[in-house]
Amino acid sequence: MKKLRYTVEFFALAFDEGKERKARIRYIAALEDLQDHLGALNDLAVMPQVLADHGLKVEMPESGARESQIALAAQAITKIGEAKRFWE
Repeated sequence: MKKLRYTVEFFALAFDEGKERKARIRYIAALEDLQDHLGALNDLAVMPQVLADHGLKVEMPESGARESQIALAAQAITKIGEAKRFWE
């Protein structure tokens, strides 16, 4: 996801006029949203082991946090699929 977002951002400046610009902003915002939710899911998955490796006792967040991030990531994926491709 990170590579896709950065690639899109790299080429995005070539599309900076009128409707292309608005579509570009919306598309990149949807990519950023997905990347944020995937990052939060990664943190939830990795955090317990990292803390345990450093001798810290871990109180895991309720499973609802993970389910919530999954739902938000799914919504972000839908937004990306529905977003107008600014390069078209």
